[in-house]
Amino acid sequence: MAVPARFNKWSKYKFMRKAAGLAPHLPATSPLSVSSFREMAERYGKVVVKPVGGMQGQGIFHVSCLPDGLYEVQHENRKIKLAGRRKTYAFLSKKIGSQSYIVQQSIERATVGERAFDLRIIVQRKKNSSRWIVTGRVAKVVGSGYFVSNTSRKGKLLLLDEALGRSSLHRLSRRVLQERIDGVALACAKTLTEHFPKQVIYGIDIGLDRRGNVWIFEGNLYPAMSHFVKLKDKTMYRRIKAYGEGQ
Repeated sequence: MAVPARFNKWSKYKFMRKAAGLAPHLPATSPLSVSSFREMAERYGKVVVKPVGGMQGQGIFHVSCLPDGLYEVQHENRKIKLAGRRKTYAFLSKKIGSQSYIVQQSIERATVGERAFDLRIIVQRKKNSSRWIVTGRVAKVVGSGYFVSNTSRKGKLLLLDEALGRSSLHRLSRRVLQERIDGVALACAKTLTEHFPKQVIYGIDIGLDRRGNVWIFEGNLYPAMSHFVKLKDKTMYRRIKAYGEGQ
């Protein structure tokens, strides 16, 4: 069964790729096949294999090319080494079954305390308005031994400013980084709305690489508020709720 566009990572990627301002912020991505897996693995050395319609970080595999033709596949907090690309692809195919998947360039994310982190940015607008604003920002630090940053996998939540100050990017201007992050998130929302014109909220998943470059991982049309509920300071959660209720 086809995955509807609003949940379909590949469809949303294609929408965003057509926008000149967003294309440089998108990791290289292709539908998973024998040839695309070979090409992406050879080009980037590390790739992420994820379901087209997956949610909450489920079903994601991280694949690393190692010396001597070995491949390391990580799923959740478990890793396995396999000899050769064919065996690796066969292993993935068996795990995936009939689901549609994409293969994506893996981004070496910035870290907090040697653990990678990414960001969830909430962008909202009022009905019948074209003006988007950022109402929420949270950093998701991966749990020990994991690749995916969801808090259900022992991850940790931090306010963006705190995360940047404690991160491997601490020497860069936090103000400039936040402006870049907000700019990309807002551009992402505007582009997706060309295809989803009734949408009034997005949860944009963003990564920062080790040089501070901004990458778009996904645009969620139905973002969960759990990240903001779990923060000790509920200011952002209340702001997001109030903005949505004031339509």
